[in-house]
Amino acid sequence: MGKNIKTGLLVLALLAGLLLLLTMFKSSPANTPVPSAAVEASPLELHDNDITAIDYTARGTTYTITRQYDADGESTVALSPQRTGFAYDSELLLASFEAASSLEGCTLLAQNVPDDKLADYGFDAPTLTWTLHDGDGDSATLELGNKSGDGYGVYIREASKNAVFILPYLVAQQFAKGEFELRTLQFMPPETAGDLSGRLQTCTLRGTNGSFTLQRLPDVHSATGNAFAVTAPTRWLAGNYMLSLELLTPLSSLNFDGIAEDDPADLARYGLDDPYMLSLTDVDGWSATLLIGDTIATGGRYVMQQGLPTVFIDLGGDYTFLDIQCADLAETQLWKAQLTQAAALEYALNGQTNTLRCQLTDGALTTTLNDKQLSYNDANALFEQTMNLTTEPTEKPLSGTAAGTIKLTLTDGTTHTLQLLSSTGGYYGVAMDGEPLCHRLAVTQIDALLTAIHTTKEG
Repeated sequence: MGKNIKTGLLVLALLAGLLLLLTMFKSSPANTPVPSAAVEASPLELHDNDITAIDYTARGTTYTITRQYDADGESTVALSPQRTGFAYDSELLLASFEAASSLEGCTLLAQNVPDDKLADYGFDAPTLTWTLHDGDGDSATLELGNKSGDGYGVYIREASKNAVFILPYLVAQQFAKGEFELRTLQFMPPETAGDLSGRLQTCTLRGTNGSFTLQRLPDVHSATGNAFAVTAPTRWLAGNYMLSLELLTPLSSLNFDGIAEDDPADLARYGLDDPYMLSLTDVDGWSATLLIGDTIATGGRYVMQQGLPTVFIDLGGDYTFLDIQCADLAETQLWKAQLTQAAALEYALNGQTNTLRCQLTDGALTTTLNDKQLSYNDANALFEQTMNLTTEPTEKPLSGTAAGTIKLTLTDGTTHTLQLLSSTGGYYGVAMDGEPLCHRLAVTQIDALLTAIHTTKEG
C-alpha cells in the first residue's frame, strides 16, 4: 500500500475517533460557564507509573486493563474480559495508562460547583467512568460528562468531588475507547502478509468465476522454478509472474481497518449472507477464512473472519483477485533453463532421434548436434525454441498414444522428460516426468521445432 494511502487511512481513523466523541458526549446547556483563563491542573493525584489497573465503563461495556512490571522494569498489559477469538493491541492498552498522565494538562473550570448544578456538566449521568487503581490499594474514579461549553474538550471530575475540569478532545479520545477499539485488527500475521510467496501454504478462493485451490509444491519445481500448483478443480503448475500479479500482491493488501458491527443481526445489509470466500494457510500452520461482502459506497469493503462475530471494514484492500479465472494462473512454459545449464537435449520425434550436446571446459562452451559442431548462436537458438514451447491449460489431461519425447539433461545430472500424447484437433496431450498434465501443446509448434532441427543439421 502506498504512503499516501496509508496516510489517508490514518487521517480517516483520526476523524472517525473525533466524530465518535462528537456524537458520544452530549452538548452542555448554553449557560454553562467557559474558563476565563487557562489554568492547568489535574483532577487526580495519581501518577501514570503508580497506576496498576483501570476499570472502564461506557456504552453498556465494562472492562479492566491491568499492568504489571517485571524485574527489568518492563511492563505487560492485559484486558479482561476478552471477546473469544480476539487479541488486543498492547500499545493501545498502554496508551490508556499514558492518558492518565495527560490529566495534568486539564483546564480547571470551576471549584465547589453546587450539587444541583453538576447536571449542567453531564455528571448526573456520566458518559463514561474510569476507576484507577494504584499499587498501594488506593483507587479513584473519574467521570466524563458533556462536551465543554467552549467546544474544545469534555468535562471531567473526580467522582463525589465538585471541582470541574476540561479534558482536551484528543485525550478524551483515548478515554472513550470501547473494548472493540482495543482489539488487534489484522487478518493474517504480518510476516505472512509481507512474504506470501515464501510463506503461503494453501489458498482456496470462491470468487466471481467459481472456485479453485492453490497449493505450495513440496519443493520448487526444478524444471520450471514454480513454487505453487493449482490443484482443484484441475491441476496446473501456477506461473510465478501471473500468480504474483493476479493473486499474491492483492492478497498482501488485505487488512481490518475498523469495525462496522459486533454480533450483527442482519448479515444481508453487509452482503455477507452469501459472501465470497477466501481460505488461507501458511507454512507455520496459521489458517483463517475471510468472508467478503459488499463494497462500501465511500470506499472499502465489508468482511468477516469465519468464527468471529464481527463485521470489519477493509479500507485499502485490493479485491480484484475475486475476478480471477484460475486458468489465467496456469504456467505456459513447462520447463525453464539456459543453454549453459544443459548437458544434453534429446529429441525423439517423428521417428527420428536428434541430440544437442553441450560441454563447458575451462570457460569455453562446445555444442554439437548429432556430433556436428554448432556455433553458440545456432545451438542457443534451437535450445531457446525448445524451452519456449508454450502450452495451454485444459480441464483435464488429454489422452492418447505416445507420440514422442524431448529429454533435457542438466549439468548436475537432473533430467526432465516432456512426453507428447497423440490427440485430435491439432494439439498434443502432454506429460512431464511421467505425470499427465492438464495442458495441451499445438502440433504446429512441434512441426516448427522439427523444421528448426533439420535446418540446423543441414546448415
